[in-house]
Amino acid sequence: MFTHGLRTGQAGRMYPSGEAVGGREFAGAVGVVSRRPIRVFLLSVAIVMMSLADLQITMTFLRSGGMGEGNPLARLVMEHGSQTLLVVWKCASVAFACLIFCKYRTHRCAEIACWVSFIVLTWLLVRWINYSEEAWKLTPALHTMHEADVGQWVRMAD
Repeated sequence: MFTHGLRTGQAGRMYPSGEAVGGREFAGAVGVVSRRPIRVFLLSVAIVMMSLADLQITMTFLRSGGMGEGNPLARLVMEHGSQTLLVVWKCASVAFACLIFCKYRTHRCAEIACWVSFIVLTWLLVRWINYSEEAWKLTPALHTMHEADVGQWVRMAD
């Protein structure tokens, strides 16, 4: 915003046009901030895609004998035995988070939350890859865990 040759900067401070702010010209600082919504949007798309991959892998393991679930909220949803409920819950929670990210896409905290979510989901998918590669070796132990009714063990029928 221009007011008699001054620009309104962060926290409402007035800067003369072209004055350096944080080592850059003010116009350059605005350009950096203006890319944040694009980063938040792209991260949100990646979060949706990775969440759908997580859901697909989860459903595969749940239908093929079960799996250990470390997330108590997800375990509670899975214990109802409804694939539809699990899909709706997962899609609704991811959509809600991404809508919040996109609504506040110009805020630094939204971008940070997107990056944290992205990193956590990347870590989760790497764990799924490792789990998938080792699961066949653990088949006898997995059957024992299922029969022993271990607290974190969940499964679903087709």
